This record gives sequence, C-alpha cells and structure tokens, in this order.
Amino acid sequence: MRLKPFSSTLQIRGRPLKVTLIPQHRRTLSMNVKDEGLIVKMPFGADLEKTLAWISSKEAWIAKRMERLEAMALNDDEIWYLGRKTKVVVGKETKFSPAGVVVKQGVLLETALRQHAVNVLSEQFNLAVAETGISPRSLKFRTMSRSWGRCTSKGDITLNPRLISCDPTFIRYVCIHELMHLKHLNHSPLFWQEVKQHVPDVSSVKKNSILLQKDRLGL
Repeated sequence: MRLKPFSSTLQIRGRPLKVTLIPQHRRTLSMNVKDEGLIVKMPFGADLEKTLAWISSKEAWIAKRMERLEAMALNDDEIWYLGRKTKVVVGKETKFSPAGVVVKQGVLLETALRQHAVNVLSEQFNLAVAETGISPRSLKFRTMSRSWGRCTSKGDITLNPRLISCDPTFIRYVCIHELMHLKHLNHSPLFWQEVKQHVPDVSSVKKNSILLQKDRLGL
C-alpha cells in the first residue's frame, strides 16, 4: 500500500503531463490541474492501474483545464488589469490604462495597484449603491484568498482589491451581489431573484470571468 505522494507521467493529447498522486484517507478520487501538473488525490489502497485508467478517461476535461492555464499565463512584464493582460513599464509618472500600466521609478507596483484598485472599486461600488438604492454601514477593502467580497449582518461590506484584475462587468456584479446581502444575508432563491433584477445574465458574467475560473473565489 502506498502511503506517500508519488509521481507518474501521462500523455494528454500527445503532450506529457506530470501527475502527482496523493494517497489519502478518502473514498473517492479527485483531481485538479495546476501549474505544476495534475494533482490526483486517491484513497489508500486504490488500484494504481485503475486510477491511471480513470485519469486517462478524463482526457478532454484535463486538456480543457490545461488550455485555461495557458490562457492565464503571464509574462514577467504583464499583470491582469480589468480582465485583460496588460503590460507594465517603468516611467516618469504612475498611470493605469487597459492599454498599458506605467509605474513611476522607485514605486512598488503592488502598492500603486492597490491604491488604484481602492479608487476604482469605490467608484464602481458607489454606482451600484445609486442603482440599487441600498447603502452599507461601511465599505472596507481587504485582500482575501477565498472571496471577492463579504457582507456582515451589521451592514459592513468588504471588497477584495484583487477585483481590479477582473472585467468591469464582473466588478459591478460583485458590488450588486454584496449590496443584496444587506437585504438577504444568504443565497436563497429570493436573493438571486433580486440580484438578477440588476444582473439578468449573472451566470454568463460569472462564467466569462477568467480570473474567477482561475482562482475559484466565491460568488
């Protein structure tokens, strides 16, 4: 019985793919495609040949995930900005545009981007407040690993500055989503009904957000 992670290599549509198999105390198989290859979690005692056969049967799904990762790949001088790959250069003054980002010499990109994100997201959020007629007790910004936005029962809303990476339509949706939680602090059918009054194509907006697909954040 294998107890420690081990690696193998499979051919996926003619391309070699590293597969890391991780035995665990579990009943079913699961897998995920990451930059370092395919990560498969398998039950202790699982038959290796059957496991590899199962992985091979998922070739189409794996190939699609690999294509998505390749689409997400950035060069060293690029960032995701408003849903687009955007080149970053050093210049005299810091400026942000979908056509390109200029960072002043000596200024940290992360610092400048966060402040810019706060300004852009605040503007988008205020537009959503005006549209819905709903106002929070406070609006805060905090980098979060598992969600784009949060709303508390006390009426405080927090937005993730990383939203600046996403398409403006998705940013608007997140603002609407969190504001509607001030009326319904759940994801009930009534909550989604009210969200769709402002974002009728909510499923399409979420599906088309490449950053959402990559990071698996909430909403």
